[in-house]
This record gives sequence, structure tokens and C-alpha cells, in this order.
Amino acid sequence: MRLLRPDLWWMIIAIVLAVLAVRRLTRRRAVAVTTIALLTDPSYQASPLRHLPFGLAAGALVLVLCGLLQPVLALVQREVRIQGLDIVLVIDLSLSMT
Repeated sequence: MRLLRPDLWWMIIAIVLAVLAVRRLTRRRAVAVTTIALLTDPSYQASPLRHLPFGLAAGALVLVLCGLLQPVLALVQREVRIQGLDIVLVIDLSLSMT
């Protein structure tokens, strides 16, 4: 598999780092609890599903960024040599050159 836009890797790294920085800055801080019994009670433990929205958003972001790199599967790869002549006609229609 080849990538048509491998120059966009820097953008992917920057976006991932920005998402991780925002996630770290906006997370909730722990509250001091003086009773250890509250921490060990299973009814007060958070569900593992609390990470689901962030996981889905991160997965979608990864798929979008991989799509921006434009991956292609080359079915046949061969070198084509064509000799020719390129003719370019340039006409300046502006009045700045008079």
C-alpha cells in the first residue's frame, strides 16, 4: 500500500497531540475522600463504558486522518517511458507590462 500524501504525517501527529492535551487539561480532578470504605464499594466504581465516547471519537479521528493520507493499492506497477515535446504559450493580458 502506498500513500499519495505522505507529507501529511506531521499534521496527524499534531492533531493527536492536541487531542491528548485537551483531554488531559479537561479531565476531572479527583476529590479527596476520607472514608476508604467508599472507594472499595463496587457500587461506587465507575463503569468501563465511560471511556466509550472518547474511544469512538478517537477511532473516527484516526480513520479520517488515514483517509487524508489517501492510501492506494497499486494493482500493476510498471514504468512507462514516453518521449514528447511540451509547448507552452504564455500571453500576458494585463496592462502592467506595457
